[in-house]
Amino acid sequence: MKRMKKLTSIGLVLAMTVGLLAGCSGSGSGNGEDASTSGGKGRYVEENWGDPLESQDDNSYSYIQTMKQLSDGTIRAIVSDSSDRGFSVKDSTDGGKTWGDASMDLSALDQLNLGDDNTDDDGNGDYAYVGSMTIDADGDLAFVYTQSHSETKDNVTSVDSTEKYYLLTKDGKLSEIAMEIPNLQKEQHYEYDSSEDETGSKTDDPADSGVSAESETEDDGVVINENGDSDNKGDTEASNGIQTLKLKDAENLYVADYNGAVYHVTTADGKIVATFDDMNYVNNMYLCGDKLLLDDYEKVYEYDTATDKKIAEHEALASVITSKGSVTIADYLKDGHTIYYSCTEGIYTYDLDKDTSEQIVDGNMSSLVSPSGNVEYLIPKDDGQIFVKFSDYTGYTSEESFLNYAYDKDAAKRPDKELTIYTLKDDYTIRTLAAAYQKAHPDVYVKVESGVSGDDAVTTSDAIRTLNTEVMGGNGPDILLMDGLPVNSYVEKGLLADVSDTVNPLISDGKLFDKIAQTYKGDDGKIYAVPMTFQVPIVIGRKSDLEKLNNLSDFASLAQDFVKDHKKNENFIESYSLYSMVGDMMYTNSASWFKEDGSLDSDSLKSYLNDIKTIYNAVYETLSDKDKSDMDQMKQYYVSEDYEMDASWYGSDPSYMAMYIMAGMNRIAYGNMAGTSSLGDLASIMRKDADINYKALPGSVQNVYVPSEIIGINAKSKNIDTAKDFYAFALSADGQKAIDSYSGFPVNKERFDASLVDPDAGTEGYDPNESKGSWGMTDEDGNEISVDSYWPTDDQIAQLKNLIDSLDTPSYGDYTILSTILKDSMNAIIGDTSVDDAVEQVVKDIDIYLSE
Repeated sequence: MKRMKKLTSIGLVLAMTVGLLAGCSGSGSGNGEDASTSGGKGRYVEENWGDPLESQDDNSYSYIQTMKQLSDGTIRAIVSDSSDRGFSVKDSTDGGKTWGDASMDLSALDQLNLGDDNTDDDGNGDYAYVGSMTIDADGDLAFVYTQSHSETKDNVTSVDSTEKYYLLTKDGKLSEIAMEIPNLQKEQHYEYDSSEDETGSKTDDPADSGVSAESETEDDGVVINENGDSDNKGDTEASNGIQTLKLKDAENLYVADYNGAVYHVTTADGKIVATFDDMNYVNNMYLCGDKLLLDDYEKVYEYDTATDKKIAEHEALASVITSKGSVTIADYLKDGHTIYYSCTEGIYTYDLDKDTSEQIVDGNMSSLVSPSGNVEYLIPKDDGQIFVKFSDYTGYTSEESFLNYAYDKDAAKRPDKELTIYTLKDDYTIRTLAAAYQKAHPDVYVKVESGVSGDDAVTTSDAIRTLNTEVMGGNGPDILLMDGLPVNSYVEKGLLADVSDTVNPLISDGKLFDKIAQTYKGDDGKIYAVPMTFQVPIVIGRKSDLEKLNNLSDFASLAQDFVKDHKKNENFIESYSLYSMVGDMMYTNSASWFKEDGSLDSDSLKSYLNDIKTIYNAVYETLSDKDKSDMDQMKQYYVSEDYEMDASWYGSDPSYMAMYIMAGMNRIAYGNMAGTSSLGDLASIMRKDADINYKALPGSVQNVYVPSEIIGINAKSKNIDTAKDFYAFALSADGQKAIDSYSGFPVNKERFDASLVDPDAGTEGYDPNESKGSWGMTDEDGNEISVDSYWPTDDQIAQLKNLIDSLDTPSYGDYTILSTILKDSMNAIIGDTSVDDAVEQVVKDIDIYLSE
């Protein structure tokens, strides 16, 4: 594994952590009518123009560095590509639909030698490139220019870089900006040593190779030589870099640095005209006409760029940015006080004078609704249309597109067909699926509602009671995501529609995993709900340990044996997992806690809790003093009356924990494998250490799977045909593309099989045994451990498929009852309550719940 020997520019790290983590208020609170208002005509209609700037050559690349609408209405884009200069300037004179080379004179850039890449096949030599580009309304361009020299000797690669800042005016004149930003680190030097193997041990002695070994590394990562001096040029603690540039005009540049400060700099001499220090840290800056907006999460500060004086502070706009969704603010100002922003809920105007928002494009009727989408550039055009550069990374696919929104006075404000989807808590997969369905069915208005938003005092129990009242009263949603809801109770009360006519043909055609698709098949032969995905409870460990595990009592025995043979720095399971164990293990045991009539089997629950307590007590004694102290501090939180237990939190994917087993830090790991990405992690570790394996998690119930993303249709839905059409889409291969590789295995077999195919297969030079990268960790002794990532082998894929084929029993699914059991039982595991008393309390609380 390569280990950094010298500190690189702090910019790389900070650039990854500083960004627009933003959101959308979702309310049209302006004077105008909300875009989503039903009835009537007139709305913005989306048109997808594809990505005309995408490279058509498989051997080249292109991506947009920046984009701006010029004063004459032209939209200009700076496109990083594989051309000689490393970028191209493209113009569109028809609002973004078609593009051509800009007429801008770039010949002055030749003196920067951007096209001269004097490096060998190993990257050694000299090269130069540009970045952080910004355009003003006249077409002037400012950018960061970097010259680098790379050299490798005896496995040590050193890189020296120098940054400069330039202005290229619209008429082709190039001048350097002598930036005077405090502590700006224009020269950087770093080294890394590739002579270390993947376990962190040296393969070559630096004394033999002639490379000087450093004597000490400080905590900040700067390597100190034997004389105590740093090789980094400049004071590393105060070193600084450029995060964002905004060019107002050829004379004035606004600069945000990596220390969270913003400066107004004159391009002629690089001097600072103004420093904006009303806030502790600037998250992002926007240049909207003659207004500069600076966001620090708590407020958005508005400045007049003519005077650099603060005009106002906007807490409401900051609330928009920090709420849910991904927000982009346009570098545009209308009527001197109106800005535009976008998020998953649509496109809005914001009146800076009144601090009010008004929705003008409904996200539910556009591509913007995708929770995995991102608006990279938002450009309101002078003709009233709106241009958007949009990226969507839904499921296993990615798509770049140019979207245009034009107002159509004859278009219905909202389609006649509507579909409301309910989730108890916000669900990424459902939102992604709803967005995909909306895109494929523009004649349907799809709305997703969540019972528990987290923005108010509504609890899970409150939300379920409200939903029950609405559903039984005939006013509920059309589609119900049943995760967290009592599915069987809904079936018994006749609240879910029969979907057999949609599901059975898919089962007959072999398109679905039949056992899983029939999880909620009633005694009458009808199917009332279907899991879109499922998870697989597994245990990971060394083969000799796995052979001993056939039920929960075997885990208790293995834990007691572990105490006898305990090794320093080895845990039976990860220490924090001790508190979650009572919930993590329930999936393969909870079905046995209930009798055929649905009543609680107290003896079975007591047996489970006693085994869990045995494991906890044994393992706790082997923890280090520090881990015990940490656990004791957390204990009060878990046993407090105010702690809200939620059974859906448990059973997290354990695949990554296999590395801890390989490193000798943990003995076993368990949880629910939740997708093909997890299999990839686990398979790579099994490839490195053949003694590590996994199998179905043993319990009092065998062959268990965990249904997830369970969907049903309200039996009293007023849109039953549309709901069934959505249902069919959700279970189709196309619909299940919306499910990412971490949310569970798809119930659709075609999508499941496709998820196990290496995306690189079939490409030129493809080698299934070629590593796709590496990942790793550092143990408590500072030893580095890494694993090369590989796509699972055919045998590893077959192992998973064989396991899935054996699964025939769903885990118990009433999470309200399970949450009650876990909360009442926790003090019996880690506190002073007896198991008998805990179970007695469980019986009382479940009786109260069922009576409601």
